[in-house]
Amino acid sequence: MCPSRGGRLRLVFTPVKSASVLWALGDPDVRTAVEAAHHEAVETTMGWVEQHAAYTRTGHAGAAQVDTTGLVCAASDHRESRSSDPDLHTHVAVANKICGLDGNWRSLDARACTRSGWRRLSATARGSRMRCPAGSA
Repeated sequence: MCPSRGGRLRLVFTPVKSASVLWALGDPDVRTAVEAAHHEAVETTMGWVEQHAAYTRTGHAGAAQVDTTGLVCAASDHRESRSSDPDLHTHVAVANKICGLDGNWRSLDARACTRSGWRRLSATARGSRMRCPAGSA
């Protein structure tokens, strides 16, 4: 996760380097399979983030945290690092505005997206279906 900039959060999803090398050196079928797996991982993770971190606040001084209809995001794939090495990765910009279940647009409650908030979310993920297979971490 990158810090907020211009009213949005920036997330970057990068597979392990070996996946980027496989993607770069593979034939078209391999490239397509690696990209599909990467995109599935990004979509799954963003769905998990929406479920566990997409909230807004309402009431006096934002006393009540309320559920929302989901995040507003834009994703962009990149295929190399700044030094031109193969580096398949996806940048996701998350808007700071979010629609509550009541239909009102408010600011995203980004407390879950702070460094300590991500640590708590990560601990939650370790206990959920996002767990890595044995020996892969």
